[in-house]
Amino acid sequence: MQWNLDAFCLDEARSNRQISANDLIERSRLPKDKQFKNPVSRRRHDYFAYCSVPFICRGANKNKFKNVLEVGCGQGAKIYGLSRLSENYTGIDIDKKSLDEANSLVQDLGLKNVRLIQTNGDDLEKIWDSHGPFDLVIFYAVLEHMTFAERMSALNSAKSFLERGAAVYIGEGPNRLNPIDLHTSEIPHFDALPDDIAAAYATAFPSRQSFKDLVLKTEGFDLMRTRAGRGFSYHEFNLIFEATRLQNAVKRDGWAIEKLNQYPLFAFEGYNLESFPLVRNWSGASSPPVHPAFARSWIDLILVEGQQQPEASQSVVFSSHAGAQAIDYFGNKTLDLDGKQNNAEYVTDSKTTKFILNVKRSAGSMIIQSGSVERTIDFSELPQWSPLPHAYRCFEISGIGKTVRFTPIGDDSRVSLGPIIKAY
Repeated sequence: MQWNLDAFCLDEARSNRQISANDLIERSRLPKDKQFKNPVSRRRHDYFAYCSVPFICRGANKNKFKNVLEVGCGQGAKIYGLSRLSENYTGIDIDKKSLDEANSLVQDLGLKNVRLIQTNGDDLEKIWDSHGPFDLVIFYAVLEHMTFAERMSALNSAKSFLERGAAVYIGEGPNRLNPIDLHTSEIPHFDALPDDIAAAYATAFPSRQSFKDLVLKTEGFDLMRTRAGRGFSYHEFNLIFEATRLQNAVKRDGWAIEKLNQYPLFAFEGYNLESFPLVRNWSGASSPPVHPAFARSWIDLILVEGQQQPEASQSVVFSSHAGAQAIDYFGNKTLDLDGKQNNAEYVTDSKTTKFILNVKRSAGSMIIQSGSVERTIDFSELPQWSPLPHAYRCFEISGIGKTVRFTPIGDDSRVSLGPIIKAY
């Protein structure tokens, strides 16, 4: 099957539209005759190649990097893709066993531009001095495994690297504000619990037996919980970055089309968006603003200094269709349509710069009309953009008028319209 991300970006109005997702994915995918020893690494490679590579390149406005540093490279799931996007790749990790597996993969793939170093996140400045400068630094699925001191040190280094001209990608970070710990325990409000209550609750009401077993056999719950993965949030970023500086440095975030197609939309993400200004008003003017990126269940940011008009949205609205009745698995209201029913209409406004439609359980075809714009989407002909099992079809639409109308075509057409994402 031919994977195609661009098929899901209708008339994307961006200056970096020339950066083709298809070309990036094809370049960063592992060859079919090569396999990972660990199936988890294969899944992580797929996530990264199909979702994060286009996200990074569009956010940094580059399709090739000179010198890339990955902090916490692990077993090497992302090494192939990053080595193909750069002239030189440096990966660091504290775990020798993981690095041994990564080195084995590098040798098997015959990669000549890869350097792997065993060290921890406290040595980032030394790595920069010895092997930099870098034009891309990646913290992918790593900040959640750090202690508070380690995380603050890493973010301080990220700030320093931005000042030296590097783009910084912070990706797949579990949000502490999630009502469910999606990363480690799958226990409700787990990240809000102090360690003693969290340990007791994890053994009494486990959602993951493997996590309960880890709790029972490991001494020092605090450190174990951190190494297994503990969510973070906008609070650490506000402690390191000046609020205005952070707002301006975010060039692409989790509301981008690539990440909306990677992570399912949860209803609580809309609640987070609504709560940010309310909480700030209640806590006083001294509380810094919160970027919309920190409302998503997983935190993804491309940070770049010195560019005007950031790609990321400074304001996001998460809303449902009028008349939406059904509730999906993730708590979102959906509007189910078929070819026998009337169309649905959504009223927008003149300030909208980005309009993303979330479509689920689709079959047949549908017409999207707005002003003089008309698009026909044939779901049967659209190539699946991702091998991921929960890939949702999110369509980004530009050139819209005051209203957007959705009409299924034919009796066999069925579509479930999920939340609308509007950005300003």
